[in-house]
Amino acid sequence: LVVDKSTLDCLLCSEGAPKLVHNIYRMLRVGGCYVVISFHQKEFLMSLLSLAFSIESAIDLQRDVGPDVLALVLRKGTEELPELQKALDAWNVQMPKDLMSETRREALEADWLQRLRPG
Repeated sequence: LVVDKSTLDCLLCSEGAPKLVHNIYRMLRVGGCYVVISFHQKEFLMSLLSLAFSIESAIDLQRDVGPDVLALVLRKGTEELPELQKALDAWNVQMPKDLMSETRREALEADWLQRLRPG
């Protein structure tokens, strides 16, 4: 079992995400679980993670404060994937470089400024 509480999110902002996914795949035994807690959308995450894992469940975790969080439970299949690193590297090349939209950036900045204002 590997539990990832936003490590993948951090590495998605660099070129390290494919290597992380590959190493987790290598560490897990057949049938092993990888649980991902993320702020990213399910479709975006699955475009990467489905290269190595099958999805067991996806749960939207609603919070009182801040954006909702996604919990994914993934499972390593029975077949070996000798070309996995190449597939992950190819995904990394196709990944959009700016993961945060201008609208999202503005909303975060406004929220941050509001929290900094006293009273």
